[in-house]
Amino acid sequence: HENLATTMQSISRIANNTADLTEELSKDLSAVTENLTKNLDAITSSATSNIQNVSETSQASLISVTNNVNQQLEELTAKLETSLTQLTNDGSALIREANLKVSTVGEHSDQMILETTREILTISNNINRALDQVNAILYTPGFDSLMTNLGTLCGELSKTDLKGMVTELSTTIQKTGTLVSNLNRVVTRGQGDLLEILSTLTETSENLNEFSRQIADTPAILLRGN
Repeated sequence: HENLATTMQSISRIANNTADLTEELSKDLSAVTENLTKNLDAITSSATSNIQNVSETSQASLISVTNNVNQQLEELTAKLETSLTQLTNDGSALIREANLKVSTVGEHSDQMILETTREILTISNNINRALDQVNAILYTPGFDSLMTNLGTLCGELSKTDLKGMVTELSTTIQKTGTLVSNLNRVVTRGQGDLLEILSTLTETSENLNEFSRQIADTPAILLRGN
């Protein structure tokens, strides 16, 4: 009977130790999960902040380049518009002058043709000068700078791979989330195993208690068992 009582005490002690272990393990794993969650939040916040900073930097750079390009385009357009307007006016004047002289050819046709030729030559020279101005605008360092800035703008847009960064961030967060999920599965499975052991030990302890009570009430059971 004393051996049986000792065995029951041992089983009860094991059951209590198992319960303490389960509770302690649950607390520890909860702390680990909470820590991972905090770290995940920190990773997400940091990555989001970095993307935002890159985005703001790229945006500022693109805005600066775009404004510069727009300003140069406006200046170039104004210069070309002035030169082309002059070119159009001179061309129209040339046509009017030629038509007028042709329609008034008379007795002094040779003199009029000579004068018309001179006037046409003058207007033609004006047209050529206007064309030279247009070409000068197109081949100035300012125009080259405009082309360079346009290239820079395209380069900035091509280098700003926010989509790639977001994808990389998403992959990192997904891996961290998988780690947390795996940990939770391990915790759940481990707790289930420990609880099953605890339940079995408790049932065994109850059976031994009942057996001990029966022996105390009817000692003859031991004699019959022998």
